Amino acid sequence: MLRYSSARTTIRRLNRGMIDLGLLRSIPLYSRLGREYLNSYFKELDVLGGWIILYTHDVSQNPSAFGTTPEDLQWALQLGLQ
Repeated sequence: MLRYSSARTTIRRLNRGMIDLGLLRSIPLYSRLGREYLNSYFKELDVLGGWIILYTHDVSQNPSAFGTTPEDLQWALQLGLQ
């Protein structure tokens, strides 16, 4: 039987303080949600600390409703490195 030391959920929150490694929170990186949506999480991260897990389903110039563009992915990665 395979065992994992952690698991990501789709609960939209940042990770901070005491966390359950089997219930890691994450934020979707979907272009349809707009950059301000994601930017609000990074602002919260700056103020309150913690760490963020981003997920998406596809990266293309014409992403699905659950995907992102290469430009939005690059923007999010740069934002995360600041």
